[in-house]
Amino acid sequence: MRRLLCTVLAGLLLQLGACASFIPYDIRAGETTREQVIASSGQPARVWQNADGSETLEYPMQPFGTECYMITIAADGRVRTVEDGLSERSRARVRPGLGKEAVLRMLGSPRKVAYFARMEEEVMDWNVRNPGHQSGLRFNVHFNAAGEVVRTSETIYDLGPERFSR
Repeated sequence: MRRLLCTVLAGLLLQLGACASFIPYDIRAGETTREQVIASSGQPARVWQNADGSETLEYPMQPFGTECYMITIAADGRVRTVEDGLSERSRARVRPGLGKEAVLRMLGSPRKVAYFARMEEEVMDWNVRNPGHQSGLRFNVHFNAAGEVVRTSETIYDLGPERFSR
C-alpha cells in the first residue's frame, strides 16, 4: 500500500512539474536567441510562421496550467516578444467572425475541444487565471459549422479533485 501511494504521489508531482516547467524569466527581447529559448525551454508545441518572416513558438501549459507563452522570434533569430496568449488582453481580441487558426495563433492549444450537435457548435476551452477567487475559470470560444467564432463565454469551476484528473 505504501509503495502504491508513493508511486501515485510521484506521478502527480511529475504532472504538476510538467505544467510549471516553462517560465520565461530568463528570456529577453532583442538578446535571447531562438537556440537559447529551445535549449532552456525545450521544443515548442507548435511553431507559427508569420508573414514578416518571423516565427512564433507556442509553449502551452494546458490542461492544468493557466498560461500559454507565445515567443516571437524575429527574422534575425532573436526574441522579439514574449506574451501570455491567455492574458485578459489576448482573450479580449477574440471576436465573432475570427477563424479557428486565428484564435489558436492568439491563445495557443486548448485544454479541451467539444462538439455540441444540437447547437451545431464546436467549443474550445482554456484554463485561465482567476485571481482573488477560490474557483477556477475557463475561457470558452464557440465556433459555428464554418469554423468562425460565434461568441465567447466563461465557466467557473471548483478547484477540487477535477484539477488533477483528466
